[in-house]
Amino acid sequence: MDLKLDCKFVNISAGYYNKEVTAEIQNVAQADVLEHFNIKEIVSHFGIKDLLDEIGDKECKSHFDLVDSE
Repeated sequence: MDLKLDCKFVNISAGYYNKEVTAEIQNVAQADVLEHFNIKEIVSHFGIKDLLDEIGDKECKSHFDLVDSE
């Protein structure tokens, strides 16, 4: 993955026999990071349950024009 971010400081270190990279990035806008990911990647990483929980029942029902049954 290639990332280009406008920030003030980056510290990059290798780990686990150089199969893992950790990057500490300071003073970067959240939107600059998120624009590098599509919704499928976000759902795959966090899971559909966490995504729907964050959206909330009311918003999901409103989007799909659903009503509570009695």
